[in-house]
Amino acid sequence: SRRYKVESLDKQFRTIIQRADRYVRGKTYGCLFPGCKNMAIQSHAIPRASSLKALADNGAVYTRNQSFSSMIKNTTVAAPVDVVEIGINNASVFKGYCPEHDSRLFFSAETTDPSKKHAMSVSLHLRAVSLEYCRKRQAIDFSRKVAELASVSAFRSIAKELADQGDR
Repeated sequence: SRRYKVESLDKQFRTIIQRADRYVRGKTYGCLFPGCKNMAIQSHAIPRASSLKALADNGAVYTRNQSFSSMIKNTTVAAPVDVVEIGINNASVFKGYCPEHDSRLFFSAETTDPSKKHAMSVSLHLRAVSLEYCRKRQAIDFSRKVAELASVSAFRSIAKELADQGDR
């Protein structure tokens, strides 16, 4: 009976994680540029022209799976990282800026002109800060969705029962 309850709780938790993951992956965000009301597109954290194409093999690169659902596959700290093959159009993307601001802000990052190193550096720095902000925003939205989906009373009652059984 205890094992069944643990397995039932585990299955419920996995379902909640998967649903929350689908929610945040499908969620739309507004452009980060101050005052802009347009929707964000998939901005590239790593410049496609100067870096991703150089790293790609037949238009694809390998990366860590960015899904929150992939976390529940790892049952130990030593578990291998989930690495997936992904096309360069979808690699290192985040929902940060609308098309206009994405191209205006990051034009310098795509250049290969050595005389534009300073502008490239500033642009790459902004990309890194924007990526980190968007990852944190997505993690917060994920956590909120998990909390919304979780039936707190159901989890509490099962956890209490398991704790009581452990005290015996």
